[in-house]
Amino acid sequence: MATAAAEVSPDLLREVLTNRLLFLETLIMIEDKSRKIMPLRLNPIQRRFFPHLEKPGGRHVLLKPAQVGKSTIVIAFLFVDTITTPGTTSVIVAHKEFITQRLLQRAQFYYDMLPEQFKPVMSRKSANEKFFPELNSTLYIGTARAHVFGR
Repeated sequence: MATAAAEVSPDLLREVLTNRLLFLETLIMIEDKSRKIMPLRLNPIQRRFFPHLEKPGGRHVLLKPAQVGKSTIVIAFLFVDTITTPGTTSVIVAHKEFITQRLLQRAQFYYDMLPEQFKPVMSRKSANEKFFPELNSTLYIGTARAHVFGR
């Protein structure tokens, strides 16, 4: 399994931690359609959507076509925001349990593929939560139909 570069210079470290797009395209690894692990490179649709994710106040309700990479960019962005901004709570609500599990697996893959110097300690990785105690940050992914989550 390929991983991102093990050694990161201090200058790149500083820049990556303050530039979400650079973090995404340098350190977030994805599996392409041929199952090759490679760095995330935003496609034109993702690039057009990215500035909307960066707007403060952060509630985004998306109705999206399939297979254009919006789930990938949203999960990656919220994952990066959660692990780089202390006190962050990110919530993704999917419409079906199967999709929820796929989104959780993708977030876990992003975490697993990070170089160690960017990987905060994760104390909980439950059925719908990833908690990073040193940052007091949490990523929740749940199902809208769940009685205790999406209502």
